[in-house]
Amino acid sequence: MRGRSPSFTSAQLAKAFKHPIRVQVMAILNERIASPKELAIAIGRPLNTVSYHVEKLEELDCIELVEEKQASAGRVIEHFYRATRPPLIEAEEWEELSAEEKHQSVNVIMRLISGDINDAMSAGTFLDPDDNHLSRTPLTVDRQGWTDTVRILDEAVRRLLLVHEESKARIKMHSEDGVRPQEVLDTRVAIVHFRSSGSG
Repeated sequence: MRGRSPSFTSAQLAKAFKHPIRVQVMAILNERIASPKELAIAIGRPLNTVSYHVEKLEELDCIELVEEKQASAGRVIEHFYRATRPPLIEAEEWEELSAEEKHQSVNVIMRLISGDINDAMSAGTFLDPDDNHLSRTPLTVDRQGWTDTVRILDEAVRRLLLVHEESKARIKMHSEDGVRPQEVLDTRVAIVHFRSSGSG
């Protein structure tokens, strides 16, 4: 959830993280375009509740309207949105959240990570390709070591986002040129760093 991106110059994303539904919506809209109805189905919440939080995210400039379609009935217009920024939050914005809001956000992210892993294991894609990364690294560090670890992980996330943008540009270029792109892989990278209980 933390990151160092020059596009974050305000506390807008901190406000977006003040409710777990907004965290879930942001996570989905960073992966695909969706309507409030589709979002409500995906996260299992009432449509009116999700629509309210979608409006708030749009006001905060965290998402944008990209398409309007007539619903199947023909009288209702369905709105489709996408995220305008990754769901990363600066350390300064993170500190604006209350302890309860922080725990709510962490719980949502951990459920999303768990769901991603379960889905990949069930679909047989977790080891396809099988040169993916999986590690558990217990460390004993002092306060400086803790700070250094956080800095290294923040930098890793920033570089991963750069890889993401460069890959999208190559895929788009190949598509426009009529050239078959390299294999396109939808992936997930989960980084979790925390103080252990000391019992393991």
